[in-house]
Amino acid sequence: MTNKKLQKTDYIFLSTLSIIGSLILLYSSNSCFFWDTISIVSRQAHFLFSNHLSSYLYPVNFDNGDPQLLQSYIALCWLIFGKSILVAHLSMIPFLIGIIYFVLRTTKKLFENNTAYITTFLILIEPSIISQGIIMSQDILVILFSLIVLNGILEKKSTLISFGLLFLTLVSRRGIIISAGFILSISIIDLFIEKKKINWLLIKKYIRLFTPPTLSLLIYFLIRYYYFGWFFSHPESPWYSSSSFATFFKFIKNGLTIGRAFLDYGKFIWWVILAIIIVRFGIKQAIDKYTNKLWIIFFSILIIILPATLLINNDFGGRYFIPHYIIISLIILKIIHQSFSPKIKNILFGLIFISIISGNFWVYPEKVSQSWDCSLVHLPYYKLREDVKMYFEKHEVNFSDVGFGYPNTAKLKFLEVNNDQRKFSNIEPGENKFIVYSNIQNLDNKTIYKIKNEYILIQSFKQKGIFMDIYRAKGLKKK
Repeated sequence: MTNKKLQKTDYIFLSTLSIIGSLILLYSSNSCFFWDTISIVSRQAHFLFSNHLSSYLYPVNFDNGDPQLLQSYIALCWLIFGKSILVAHLSMIPFLIGIIYFVLRTTKKLFENNTAYITTFLILIEPSIISQGIIMSQDILVILFSLIVLNGILEKKSTLISFGLLFLTLVSRRGIIISAGFILSISIIDLFIEKKKINWLLIKKYIRLFTPPTLSLLIYFLIRYYYFGWFFSHPESPWYSSSSFATFFKFIKNGLTIGRAFLDYGKFIWWVILAIIIVRFGIKQAIDKYTNKLWIIFFSILIIILPATLLINNDFGGRYFIPHYIIISLIILKIIHQSFSPKIKNILFGLIFISIISGNFWVYPEKVSQSWDCSLVHLPYYKLREDVKMYFEKHEVNFSDVGFGYPNTAKLKFLEVNNDQRKFSNIEPGENKFIVYSNIQNLDNKTIYKIKNEYILIQSFKQKGIFMDIYRAKGLKKK
């Protein structure tokens, strides 16, 4: 594993990808907040903006227990540059550039120049990575700081490790979990790969590495308990039910969801290639001196995150495992590079490109839910949502009479970053005068049946596999 410094050509490549990434963000700069970012990023950022970052004492219905690094950053950007959805989008650009830089820095350790550029590109086109920047998700920070820790481990640089771990713990609860996985992997690598003895020298290293993130967590927990009397969950919190233990059925469902996350949106190609390599060359080709540390990091984080996904009654999506996608990509790309001839290698790289890019176009059948926030396939949603709004405004329908459902039940000001106090209602067949039904909502079959049988379809908007159908209650006079 080499330790090459970036050269002039590397910075040209980095600049090119950064410009392309920034243009993608600019293209979507009018897009509203989407999915969980409405409830766990936008509302909190609005609260912090309104009090000029002077208070973090949220109302219970605003507080999901996460540290507030991204929310504070967006609020600060609004205070400096003005509050708008454009500023929120542009504020993601530094993180995007940081991700590109650290992916390139990682691949430069594993590959020669041309191959490093190809593998960097193949990793960065992963649909969930691109989409996190567009939707302004906390996971854009999780990705960046995970890459910093990963580089610190591979380069044996304590400053990078400690810095990355510290800021992972400041992003979210999942960041805290991932940092614990990294700490486990560092210990395993030291004891079983580097064959280090447990002595005062090793203990001092761990004190230096782990004190900053540990102290930040301790201070965070003490402050929360002092002001709120609770850490992550409260009976009055909207997230309270998500913190309970899963039933056996939910446990099985969670397991299937995790399995699907590692295959979804074209990622199955990694596992197909890995299986081919193991069958042809044996397991030793997949786990060698070049990849053993990466495998340890992969499984260490997975071991820590599994209890928080399998055992908890929480609906989670593919973005929970983005650091795993990056690590497994690095592993398999490295194995391909050292196992095949240039011709076969290029063919496999081409197949990976086609498979991963195709993930931005995967739309499942209407009644099959999917992680819309993990792929660019959701992009038509923003235009369709505006079409729906304009329809109801044209027909002078109060938004409160419309059941739009998740992710459109917050006040419009939290979605669009304006002063619009209107809001749509939750979908409650029999109660709503109008209902907007979309495959984006991931509704259960029972609710879909009620909508289609108790309401009349009056308007439909469709684009690239996504639809939004407007239904009117039977017996309600047409406006």
